[in-house]
Amino acid sequence: MKAASSIHNLPFSRKPAFSSRSVCDYSLLGYRAPARSPSLGNLSSAREGWKRSRYSFIASEKETMQDLNDRLAVYLEKVRSLEAANQQIELKIKEFMSQRAPASRDYSAKLLEVKEMRNQIHTTVLENVRLLLAIDNAKLTAEDYRAKWETEAMLTQSVEGDIAALKKLRDDHKGVVVLLKKQIEDFQDDVAFLKKSHEEEVAALRTQIQNEQVTVEIDSVQGPDLPAIMAEIRERYEAIAKKNKEEVEAWYSSQVNALSVEVKKNTEAVESAKEKITEKRQIMQSLEVELEGLQYQIKALEVNQDETIVSYENELSKIKLKITLLEQELSEIQSNMHSQKQDYEMLLRIKETLEAEIAEYRRLLEGEREIKPVRPRTPTPPPPEPEHEYKTRKIVKVITQVMVDGKVVDESSEVEQFEETRK
Repeated sequence: MKAASSIHNLPFSRKPAFSSRSVCDYSLLGYRAPARSPSLGNLSSAREGWKRSRYSFIASEKETMQDLNDRLAVYLEKVRSLEAANQQIELKIKEFMSQRAPASRDYSAKLLEVKEMRNQIHTTVLENVRLLLAIDNAKLTAEDYRAKWETEAMLTQSVEGDIAALKKLRDDHKGVVVLLKKQIEDFQDDVAFLKKSHEEEVAALRTQIQNEQVTVEIDSVQGPDLPAIMAEIRERYEAIAKKNKEEVEAWYSSQVNALSVEVKKNTEAVESAKEKITEKRQIMQSLEVELEGLQYQIKALEVNQDETIVSYENELSKIKLKITLLEQELSEIQSNMHSQKQDYEMLLRIKETLEAEIAEYRRLLEGEREIKPVRPRTPTPPPPEPEHEYKTRKIVKVITQVMVDGKVVDESSEVEQFEETRK
C-alpha cells in the first residue's frame, strides 16, 4: 500500500509550457527553403512564397500547440481521475482489511490453562507412579509377612506336635508312677506280711521253747540254746528285711528322682512351648491385622487410581476437543489469509499497471519527441469472494462404569459426533 500511495506525490499541479522552439524543426513539418534566383522577380516571388509558407507554418504550429494543450488537459484530467480512483481503492482496501482482518484473540489465559493442566497431568502421573510403587512395596511386604506367617504356622504346628508328644510321654510316665506306687505298696504289704509271719514264727518258737523247757525240766535233758538261735534268726531276718527295705527305698527314690527330673524338664518344655505359642499367636494376630490393613490400603489405592485415570481421561478428551476447535479456527484463519493474499496480489497488479501508465505520461511531460499512446487499463473489479462454509465437529465420549465395593464391575463407552455448518 505504500507503493500505491506514492502516486499522490507526483508534481501534476504544474502545467508544462510549450514554445515554438520545441517544434521548430522544419524538416519534420515538410518545409523546404526555396532556392535563390539571380533575378529580382524570382527573388520577390520567393519572398512571397516564403512569407506564405511562414504564415502557414505559424498557423500549423498554433494548431499543434492547441492540440498538445488539449491532449495535456485530457491527460491531467485522467491523472486526477486516476488519483481519485486510487484514493477510493485505498479506502476500500483499508475498509476491506479492517473488516477481513482476523480478530486478535488473547490466548494467554488459554495457554495458562493448558500449562496448568499439563502441570496437573505431570503431577498426577508422578502421583500414580508413586502409588504404583507404594502398591508394589505393600504387595512385597504382604508377601514377606505371609511367608513369615507360614513359617511361624509351621513352627507352631511342630511345637504343638512336640507338646502332644510330651503330654503323651507325661501320661506314660504317670502310668509308670502308678505302677511303681503299686509295686511299692506290694513291697510294703510283703514287708508287713514278712513282719507278721516273723512275729508269728517268733511267737511259735517262744511257745515251743516254753514247751521244750517244760519238757527239759521233766526229762532233765539239756537241749540247744534256743535264745541264741532265735536271736540269730531274728538278726538274719532283720538284716534281710533291712536290706530289702533299703533296696526298695533306694530304687523307689531313684525312680522318683528320675521321674521328677523328667517331669520337671517336660513341665519346663511345656511352659516354654506355651510361651512360644502365645508369642507366635500374638505375632500372627498382629501380622493378620497388618495384612488386612495393607489389603484395605491396596484396594483404596486401586480405587483411587481408577478414579484418577477416569477423571484424567475425561480431561484429556476435553483438551483434545479444545485442540480440535483451535485447529479449525487456525484453518479458518489460514483460509482468510490466503484470500487476503490473493486480494493483495490483485491490488498490487492494479498498482503496477497504474505506475506504468503514470511513467508513460511522465515521459510525455519530459518532452519526448515520439509519443506512444497508452490506453489506461481500467482496473478489473475483484471477483466476488466465495462464501466459505465452516463445519464444526463436536465429539462427545460418555464412559459408564458400574462399581461394586470400590471395584469396577462393568465399563462401557459411547462416542457421539455432532456437525454444525455455518457461513
